[in-house]
Amino acid sequence: VGYFHNVINYYGAIGPAGSLREKFYHFRRVNAFFNAFDSLLAPLLHPLRSGDFDGAEPGLAVSSAEVGALEEGTRVHYWFRTPDGVWFVQLLNEGTTPVELAPLSVTVDGVSFPRFSTMTLPTETYPGGTPSGASEMNSVDSPEERHFAHIAVGNLPLLPDLKLGYTTAGILTRREFNGGRLLVLHCPAGATGEVSFSGFAAAPGVDFADQGVIRETAAPADELVFTWTAGAPQVVRLRTASGETLRLWLLSTADAGRLWFFRAAFQDLALTPPADLELLNDDAMNLRTRVSLSPGTDRVFLFSDTPVQLNWGYGDPAFNADSGVTVFDTPNVVAAPGLPDLSATGRVRPESVPGAGDDWLELGTAAAPLEDAGIISGPAWVRATVSLPDPVPDNGQLYIDHASDIVGIYVNGQYITTVCPVGTEIDNQAWNGSYRFADLRPYLVPGVNEVLFRVEIWGHGSFMWPRGRIIATSAQIPSLGFDAFKGLWGAARLAGRDLVNWQAQALSTGERERWFEPGADESEFTQRTLPLTLGRGQQLWYRTSFSTADVRPPSRWRAPLALRLMGRNLRATIWLNGKLIGRWLSDEDFLQRGAWTRALRAMWMNTSPDEFPLADSLLTDDGTDNVVAILLEDVSADTDASGGLLFSADLVHFAGEKGRDDDDSTIPAVPWSLEYPVVFAPF
Repeated sequence: VGYFHNVINYYGAIGPAGSLREKFYHFRRVNAFFNAFDSLLAPLLHPLRSGDFDGAEPGLAVSSAEVGALEEGTRVHYWFRTPDGVWFVQLLNEGTTPVELAPLSVTVDGVSFPRFSTMTLPTETYPGGTPSGASEMNSVDSPEERHFAHIAVGNLPLLPDLKLGYTTAGILTRREFNGGRLLVLHCPAGATGEVSFSGFAAAPGVDFADQGVIRETAAPADELVFTWTAGAPQVVRLRTASGETLRLWLLSTADAGRLWFFRAAFQDLALTPPADLELLNDDAMNLRTRVSLSPGTDRVFLFSDTPVQLNWGYGDPAFNADSGVTVFDTPNVVAAPGLPDLSATGRVRPESVPGAGDDWLELGTAAAPLEDAGIISGPAWVRATVSLPDPVPDNGQLYIDHASDIVGIYVNGQYITTVCPVGTEIDNQAWNGSYRFADLRPYLVPGVNEVLFRVEIWGHGSFMWPRGRIIATSAQIPSLGFDAFKGLWGAARLAGRDLVNWQAQALSTGERERWFEPGADESEFTQRTLPLTLGRGQQLWYRTSFSTADVRPPSRWRAPLALRLMGRNLRATIWLNGKLIGRWLSDEDFLQRGAWTRALRAMWMNTSPDEFPLADSLLTDDGTDNVVAILLEDVSADTDASGGLLFSADLVHFAGEKGRDDDDSTIPAVPWSLEYPVVFAPF
């Protein structure tokens, strides 16, 4: 059972704090490709299948035994051919290491390639992959996300008198750029690319080619073939006999995912390799932007037709009229800024347990789910009573048919324990040790006994779940469906007698009186430094403050900000400037109490479950302090000598995903960037 409690991650392309992960740039490349070719691919419906098996489609042969989808012991190659003969061939590397294709390894409709080089099929490698032995996606033992699908394209018309014969490079896009045709190709850095043009009566003129681009003179007269090594962007400009032009940009795969097209200075522009490009206005003449660079980026490349005026202010950029490229050096930067210490700014106030005079909602004579009282989220108090004779029965069992999700138990004002049945039963005398807790006879008295429950509705699953018990066992199915009940319901007994007079009350005193607001009265709060220990069964408010200037100093460096909590036997609700930003579970040990399921607090996450992103949009901008308010709740067991511990509450730079160190261990990786305001304008 996964307890999602601050951010839902799902290994996504965009991190929980908005940082763009490496997977995002992979998606950009794929989306740009399909945007460029959807008009050709969409009508084709089902792919062709080729390989060494009966019924295979002729026309495609791949000599490498390491390439293709492995199906029933044989490699299968999927591809499309349009009615006009344009072909799209998937060359799939399902391994965990790059595959090098020797010359003439691939033949499509009689055209073999590569001819003058080798072709590299890499693997997809995303930061955050877990090391060997881990069961999560993207580990070396579960490599599905590392599969690399290269789509080779050939026999593609580019101009009336020019075709793309084939290329070993990936195609990012084909599009118009300042009135001419543009083809953007990419290869892994250091790999060799090869492209062949055909379909012309007279060979195109090469108006310009960067020095690293080699024209293969051994190619037949009816082909024009170039090879190059991928690295810094390179440019080729061709002019056909009809006078039309083709720009060819040759990029590394990493830079291709970071190529940004936009319009300013009355022309089309493109920029690589910024991590992000944010448009601050929509002005085709003077375009204001925010350019974000990854640390270590030493140069930025601007593609244009004519020189562009920028307020860059670093280095001596010069426009190359032949290539249409302006190269900008990036500035030297000082060390990344630190963050203020919160440990000395804490204030605490105990939360009060609800009393007899408080407003209670009637649930009836029997236990009923919180939905019956209109309580559908967050914490609530539920109470019931039972009258016992004198002497008290020799029975200390508490049994409730169903309880969900996290339930703290108090008997006659004495905190007992917290359990997490997730819709299964509460039974302190169950045969399953995970359910058992203290015998309650020492806490019972003749006459009226009150049982108070602190219930937290943690949430609902995304799917429909069955109800009832697992076949051939007595185990109840957890209450996980999106229509599942929450609270306590069904038969409920203490000391063998029915619990009656059920009532409920939403939230807590501090929540109802809004102690989480920045302007809340702190006259009854006292100064405390961390660490701190709660009493057993205690709820404690903790407030701390920091200034926006201290976490967002006038520096180019930017990284997502987060609050990191460290502790044990605690759960908490967290607000920033009066806005709920998350709920925290300190550890998984207490989540196993009262349930036969296994609990996780970091399911499908590539970030820390102890860190809560603090959005810039929630920080103050008027000079007043930001206020973090936390309602801490002890969840200690009946066997614990003391309540929960809050070790620390610190501001940190949020690790948008995990990386790997030299020992193949996962480590936090903060997505630092350097931000620059840049205006693009005509000369």
